[in-house]
Amino acid sequence: APTPAPTPAPTPAPTPAPTPDLRSRAIRFSLRGDTGRELIRTTVNGVTSAVVRLTTSEMEFSYDIGHSLDQGDEFEFSITFMNDNGPRDVHFTAMYPSLERLSISLPGHYWTTWNCDDQDAAKQNIRCAWVREGTFAWKGTYKLRAASALGLAE
Repeated sequence: APTPAPTPAPTPAPTPAPTPDLRSRAIRFSLRGDTGRELIRTTVNGVTSAVVRLTTSEMEFSYDIGHSLDQGDEFEFSITFMNDNGPRDVHFTAMYPSLERLSISLPGHYWTTWNCDDQDAAKQNIRCAWVREGTFAWKGTYKLRAASALGLAE
């Protein structure tokens, strides 16, 4: 039978709020190692994970950060690569937020020696770009930052 007009029971007003997209409350990324013997730990919201041994396949990580990145809030987390020895390297792939919306650095001796903070890109060592693109080839704690200035709304 056809639907009667007008509708006998209209939608209640106001309509319920849409369910929030919980994916935007989580940072998501994957890591893989070149040898499958790379050891890492993550620190998110001040909580450091147990040591994780990577495989040569992508391993996905997801952490609820307690607020939506779509609001443009700044957020930082870190990944510590613990056992570099030459052939061991870690490869980071951003899922949310995207790599273009993250700032990745390796604060300390390497970053300073490589001139990574120099405004003149020609004076920066090529390793700065590798780190920013997600290649973690040196032992240390890599800082990842998503900031409102990077335009996080997707």
